[in-house]
Amino acid sequence: MGSFSRLLADDAKKRLPIAIADIRLIQSHCKAVDDDMRSLVALTSDTGIGLADSAGLMLNDLRLNDDILTLLFNHTNIDHLKIEAVNA
Repeated sequence: MGSFSRLLADDAKKRLPIAIADIRLIQSHCKAVDDDMRSLVALTSDTGIGLADSAGLMLNDLRLNDDILTLLFNHTNIDHLKIEAVNA
C-alpha cells in the first residue's frame, strides 16, 4: 500500500465535485490576470489533466490549430523514472 492509500480511501467518499459556476468563476479570474500560476489552473480546469501534468508540459507538447488546443503526451525517461519511484 502506498503512503496515500488511506487518504484516498477515506477522502474519496466525502469530497463533492466543484460546482460548474465556481469553475467558471475561477476560469474568468484566470483570464483576467494572465500569469504562469493562473495559466496552469486554467489549463487544468479546461482539460481535466492534473496540475502536476500541466506544470510538466513543455512548449513542444502543445499544438494550437484553428483555436483548438491539442496536448501531446509522450512517455519519456522522466515519466518512467517517476513511475518506478512510485511503485518502489
